[in-house]
Amino acid sequence: MTSPNRDTSLSDKHAEMKEPDLLPIMELNHLDIIPSYVCCSSNCADCYQKHRADYAESCRQVLDIGALIPFLEAYTSVLRVQSFGLFGGEITDFAQSVELVDNLTSVFPGIRLEVVTNGQNPECILKMAKAAKYRDNFIIEFSIDGDEPICDKLRGKKGYFTKVLKSIEGLSACGMNNNIRVNARYYPEYEKQLLVMADYIKENFGIERSSIGLQSCISVNTGMAEACKYMDGLRRFATIFWLDRQSDNYQRWHPRHLPYNARARTVFCVPGVQPDGFLFTCNNYNHGARIGDIYTTDVSSLIKSMLDVAKQMPTHCNKCRFGRSVWANYIVMQQEETGVHMHE
Repeated sequence: MTSPNRDTSLSDKHAEMKEPDLLPIMELNHLDIIPSYVCCSSNCADCYQKHRADYAESCRQVLDIGALIPFLEAYTSVLRVQSFGLFGGEITDFAQSVELVDNLTSVFPGIRLEVVTNGQNPECILKMAKAAKYRDNFIIEFSIDGDEPICDKLRGKKGYFTKVLKSIEGLSACGMNNNIRVNARYYPEYEKQLLVMADYIKENFGIERSSIGLQSCISVNTGMAEACKYMDGLRRFATIFWLDRQSDNYQRWHPRHLPYNARARTVFCVPGVQPDGFLFTCNNYNHGARIGDIYTTDVSSLIKSMLDVAKQMPTHCNKCRFGRSVWANYIVMQQEETGVHMHE
């Protein structure tokens, strides 16, 4: 199969497939925090941030965490935030990462903190875990895409797999196995390697497949036919990868196993704070609305603007990789029900 990042011209049959209305919903109970885009030590094949049009400029910007904490205190006093997401760039290469984790877990002990990392800085990861006092609601998500040769290849760094396992080993030694998650990008040609990786971390660290998430590699430029073929493969592989059909991960790709509702066509748009201090309202940071910054705009105005944007979100929300994936997944579901696979 060709890479899902390549734009594919559509045949007449594919051109007749209408894009379904998607239902964008803003996840107001979660807030992403991106203190910096700079200094990622990997060279991933499908790096989303490095493909941004403003990547070079954004790498020169660093979030002022001294201003961030008061903003978050005001923000969470209005909205019932249940979780923060912390990533970059590479968060462990951000000079104030440990201080930021310390502040977030100390000031907001009841809010779950999810840190996404490439795992290439085991020492920093252990320091962050210690700063978080090894609490249950501190989650570390590692990026691993297969066994050692394939993971090193896809992440563009020799020794990547070995280093990330060292980070996991360090947390495991601290009794934090339940705090560990793995994000794995799905490539059809490397299914076997994903299964090998899952078995390895289960055998060596006791981490179940239910703690591993399969991530779509569809991009905004992926053509309709190719996107549907890709999602069809991902849905099939999910039935093999997650043996427990009641798991949240399995149901993510098989929403028909849930009571019928709108989740099959839902794009969950996650608001967050960028390195320049601007609050964004969409996963697709290039197209999402920037509604003001945390330095000069009062919190009440920011929240009002964000809610206004949420009410006006378009039904044909297909401008980002997340929307594209949901859109293709929905079409494949309809094809399964009718028995007509239009991507063939």
